[in-house]
This record gives sequence, C-alpha cells and structure tokens, in this order.
Amino acid sequence: MSGHVPFVPPMMSQPMHIWHQPASTAYLHSQPLGMPPALVALPSVYQLRASDALALFDEQMATTTGDYAIFDLHITCCNTLANILLGSHNAKALSEVFRRGSLPIKLERLKLAARRFHIRITDDTLEEIFHDEGRPGRRSCRKLRNGMDHGMHRDHLAEILKRHAELIAHMAAFISAVRSRSDGGHLF
Repeated sequence: MSGHVPFVPPMMSQPMHIWHQPASTAYLHSQPLGMPPALVALPSVYQLRASDALALFDEQMATTTGDYAIFDLHITCCNTLANILLGSHNAKALSEVFRRGSLPIKLERLKLAARRFHIRITDDTLEEIFHDEGRPGRRSCRKLRNGMDHGMHRDHLAEILKRHAELIAHMAAFISAVRSRSDGGHLF
C-alpha cells in the first residue's frame, strides 16, 4: 500500500510523513541519550523507479548524439517521470502506472501532483512540455513527439530542430526538479 499519513511525535510541531510500506522498507532507529525511537522511511517504490529511470537517462545521454535523438530521450524521460508522479499522487500500484492507457498524462493533474510533492517547476514549464494543444511554431514537446511518433510530420521535426535548445531547457528543468525530490525522505 503506498501513500503516507501524518505522524506528530511528542515535542514536534511539524508532522513527519510515514510510508505505508512492507516491514522490510521501514525500520526503527534508536535516538541517542534515551530519546524515543524514530521511524525512518526508506525510498518508496515510486522513488526507486524514478531513480532507475534517471540512471538510464544519464547512461543514454552519455552516448546519444543528434538533436532529434536527444529530444526524444528527454521527452521519454519526462513522460516516465510524469507517469510516476501521477501514479503516486493517485495511489496507483506501480504495476498499473505503465499499463497503456491506464493513467493518461493530464496537465492539470500533473500540476497538482507536482505541487503536492513539492516539485519546484513552473506551470509554464509543464505546459511547454505536456500541453495537448499548440499551433505551429509553439507546439509542446509532447505534441511534437506525438507528431513524429504517429505520423513522421516534417513540420514537427523542423520545429524540434529549430526550437531544440528551448525545448531541451524546459525538459531538463523538469527532469532536474524531479531528480532533486527522488531520494529518501521526500513524498512520492
């Protein structure tokens, strides 16, 4: 079961978040000087999956060349991380998160998930990456990738190549923001 419940230990004003994980993923850690034990949360399955996706992204970036290939690698990583955030936000089992059609990336839900998990990313950046609409010359990364994957549209490729630096900057910002929250102790 994923998620968390607030827990306020004595003498603390801010709640800690405790993961509902199998016994093997949370353990008691003794405090010095007779202080009561504190529950320590290890990374959730979502955090572990995000870390794995980010490691693969880093490996591939080391050898990927060509503007379109770099764009495609970035948008694939962004989609994977968005699915992980949405899955955690909607309390879906990780096995369901990547089942085709089970959890479409809806921009407004992604914005809510990003705020809930304190992902430091602007709504404008999320829109530049994931918005479903757009006119030629201002299409989102997702719209451009879909145009290439589902129809090999020349105008989509031309826009990717023309706006390459701008598009990569938006996607790199999202990847970096999620990376900064994918270690233990964060809420996804």
